[in-house]
Amino acid sequence: MPNLLDEKEFNVDRSRDDQKKEITVLHVGRMERVKGIQVLAEAIPEVLAAHPNVRFVFIGDDGKDENGISWKKKLEDFFRGKGVAHAVSIFGGVDQQTLLAWYAKTDIAVVPSLNYESFSYTCAQAMAAGLPVVASRIGGISETVDDGKSGMLIEPGNFQKLAEALIRLTRDPDLRLRMGQAGRERTRRCFGDQQIARQFLEVVETLIRPPGIKSINERCL
Repeated sequence: MPNLLDEKEFNVDRSRDDQKKEITVLHVGRMERVKGIQVLAEAIPEVLAAHPNVRFVFIGDDGKDENGISWKKKLEDFFRGKGVAHAVSIFGGVDQQTLLAWYAKTDIAVVPSLNYESFSYTCAQAMAAGLPVVASRIGGISETVDDGKSGMLIEPGNFQKLAEALIRLTRDPDLRLRMGQAGRERTRRCFGDQQIARQFLEVVETLIRPPGIKSINERCL
């Protein structure tokens, strides 16, 4: 069973998104190599070369590399060297209300993880917020994101494919809208509390149902 998500918490109105001139791409996660932040960093110059009106936002606690150097500082130095620092904002960890506000004003979510995950809350939250998701095809992410419908999956570590997927979405507002709507519906249908509760009850019933009783609901009446 997938993890439970309160998808209603992330529900935002995107009816006016097509009026926006600037596109915001959001990465939510700790500043660590396994989160794919270096892969995303390498894709950013290519995306900006194709679509200059894109802003990238990183949200998450800072971490250190194997040499004890801050990832935030490493990325800031990298972006300055590439001449794209003006298009990138790096924040630390934020509270839930601030995170929800960023989801509401974002156009695309990106999860370029290099780490095997059984379930991606970050992908699920972004989908619940009506965002198309570009993510790594690794672990449970491929079960969370419906490739080609609610988002695009790319091979982990391939920054060129990541850039291509982001460029395609930045250029196509209708595709962003369709994928965002599909993602929102998927979270409601697959990860909502009522759905997960029913699945859990079905599993429990198969294990403890007494003979002659069709369901636990009958036993409780």
